[in-house]
Amino acid sequence: MAAAVLGIVLLVAAAAALRGAEAKLCTNAFPGLASHTERAAAQLQSSPALDRDHEQHLIPTDESAWMSLMPRRALRQEEAFDWLMLYRKLRGAGASGDPRPGPFLSEASLHDVRLEPGTVYWRAQQTNLEYLLLLDVDRLVWNFRKQAGLTAPGTPYGGWEGPDVQLRGHFVGHYLSATAKMWASTHDDTLNAKMSSVVDVLYDCQKKIGTGYLSAFPPEFFDWVEAIKPVWAPYYTIHKIMQGLLDQYTVAGNSKALDMVVKMANYFSDRVKSVIQKYSIERHWESLNEETGGMNDVLYQLYTITNDQKHLTLAHLFDKPCFLGLLAVQADSISGFHSNTHIPVVIGAQMRFEVTGDPLYKQIATFFMDTINSSHSYATGGTSAGEFWTDPKRLAQALSTENEESCTTYNMLKVIIIKNICGIESFSKLGDSIYFEEEGDVPSLNIIQYIPSTYNWKTAGLTVAQQVKPLSSSDMYIQVSLYISAKTNSQSSKLNVRIPSWTSVAGAKATLNDKDLGSLSPGSFLSITKLWNSGDQLLLHLPISLRTEAIKAIPSDDRPEYASLQAVLFGPFVLAGLSTGDWNTKGGNSSAISDWISAVPSSYNSQLMTFTQVSNGKTYVLSSANGSLTMQVKPEVNGTDSAIHATFRAHTQDSTELHEFYSTTIKGTSMLIEPFDLPGTVITNNLTLSTQKGSDSLFNIVPGLDGNPNSVSLEPVTKPGCFLVTGANYSAGIELQVSCKSSLQSIGGILEQAASFVQTVPLRQYHPISFIAKGVARNFLLEPLYSLRDEFYTVYFNIGA
Repeated sequence: MAAAVLGIVLLVAAAAALRGAEAKLCTNAFPGLASHTERAAAQLQSSPALDRDHEQHLIPTDESAWMSLMPRRALRQEEAFDWLMLYRKLRGAGASGDPRPGPFLSEASLHDVRLEPGTVYWRAQQTNLEYLLLLDVDRLVWNFRKQAGLTAPGTPYGGWEGPDVQLRGHFVGHYLSATAKMWASTHDDTLNAKMSSVVDVLYDCQKKIGTGYLSAFPPEFFDWVEAIKPVWAPYYTIHKIMQGLLDQYTVAGNSKALDMVVKMANYFSDRVKSVIQKYSIERHWESLNEETGGMNDVLYQLYTITNDQKHLTLAHLFDKPCFLGLLAVQADSISGFHSNTHIPVVIGAQMRFEVTGDPLYKQIATFFMDTINSSHSYATGGTSAGEFWTDPKRLAQALSTENEESCTTYNMLKVIIIKNICGIESFSKLGDSIYFEEEGDVPSLNIIQYIPSTYNWKTAGLTVAQQVKPLSSSDMYIQVSLYISAKTNSQSSKLNVRIPSWTSVAGAKATLNDKDLGSLSPGSFLSITKLWNSGDQLLLHLPISLRTEAIKAIPSDDRPEYASLQAVLFGPFVLAGLSTGDWNTKGGNSSAISDWISAVPSSYNSQLMTFTQVSNGKTYVLSSANGSLTMQVKPEVNGTDSAIHATFRAHTQDSTELHEFYSTTIKGTSMLIEPFDLPGTVITNNLTLSTQKGSDSLFNIVPGLDGNPNSVSLEPVTKPGCFLVTGANYSAGIELQVSCKSSLQSIGGILEQAASFVQTVPLRQYHPISFIAKGVARNFLLEPLYSLRDEFYTVYFNIGA
């Protein structure tokens, strides 16, 4: 207890010293390198410029405070590192090998979870698997071989793996983690062989170097770090490589990878020790101002395997006191800190608690999560603005096009799993965070996420199969079915099923083998303990509805002038509005959300189409963007604004008359033509956009003037004998016009071809969960954020406009 109190006192001293403006140098000691963009530009220089202020000690720490109390004779360089070990022991860091605290929830092994084939999660996993299999081993390891002096066949990849990029090797680290987890999720033999080949090559590289060092860039980068010279996050990349290798061991069972991680840890342990002995502990702390990733986290993990005191000490040395000190005294003073530099440090702090039992670090991690969720989190679950945290409870004024950096989202995976995450590693572990086991006299299983999957619950001798009925915007309930299969050695066990906070008491129902289990409490768990038998079936019937969430979010922004900024959610799904800037809706004076948001009927998909023409060997599509109708080159991929702008909904004035248009034809009918992303807005006969749907917005769909049986021509109802036409030998971007047969010569005598379009399958379709929100100037199409790829959108709306 005394050691813990002493630690808190010292952390308080560190935090108090950080109150001045200069203290934010705890974030970035390298001027001009605040964001990843600036770092990417700076890394192209051949040699770094020395920071002339690097000798100043601007980062007070608990260790520096303690050292100032020690006699000078105790601070000889050769004794400094030994003292640090003693200090950590006195502080209760678990250096004596204390057992892990507990009990903890144990995340289900990916080896025991299988996603239900055909579901959206399974398809996402398969897409990621296919991508991982496409990657070439020689290209991935090219920079590693080059750095080690080995022959490097082939050519390197670009991006982060470009040979002139200081961050090279970073993606390979993610690849090692992703493939280990993907193999655990699928047991794909080809992937297993490929990832093992990468490990083998890296093993040869490390052996050739001979010091334990392993990276795609030279060790001189760490000379720059230790001299406080600008260089792009070498420890961040080392963390990814070490974590990837450790995952190859812990998840995929490759013992060679563990040997490599140990050698890397020993190399950097000696290196950090040398810095402390040559300069001071303060110099080391100052070097942590560049992103170091989760070096503390991976080293704590390694210590649980090796039980090597050196690895525990090195993990402690990557705990950043100037930041963790603020959290230790529970000060919400993270504004101005670079988010992704510090989130991994907190993850490491939580791991420190799990490994050593130090309760202070549990408090640090808990306070951090409470701070983020209450003051710095968006409805999407993401955090940061322009890569940094802003003032607490002031998120509205920080809204921009650069909120919630993807790296921070990756490190804050929680509600984000179905909202706004991307990357090879995240989609290799879609089976995690669904099931958690809990130790005890009776085996317990916590079911956290409703994701169609099967779990082999070995401890209880059971198999749990989870099915979720596909959801659409017209559904009022989400239906979950849990099927139990018991093995011969099954025993009494407990199921804890999460009842999410977004559902409601009214209408919520759970049955076990058709027996009603009584009322459910949203935001809690339904617990059932029994001797489970094969054929047992637990059914959940949970109401799901639309709701809005203010940007203040518990409360992230408490100023009344921002009260009208709201996100729209459907159960757990954040809905994004397709928009390039407008966000004004008519929800402010509505008594119910249904007054201004309605579901898109599933039948609307049958009314979607794309119009094409071929000119000079290229396929062009009719496109509506920025109020203009043009012909654009057909996009090669979907999931873009180009695909959206080339998709139209054609329907009659009588909205109840439905047709399956794209599978047949719309010839001989009069249609309103509505741009996909502007529901309720139609193209007029003058080729403008209008929300008025009269005869001047109708087009007769007639057989193509070019005589092609597959083509159609569009004749404005108010302009008989005139047609929507393109120009002669047009190029992309030229606006369309309405021309009449009497003007045949004015467009080069090719009216028939210019006025003929092939009606094709739409480039875009409505997501099953789609809504229309009434807007002030236009309506908005709302779709789940997770379903978007590269489209422009807004998550927040000004509902009081």
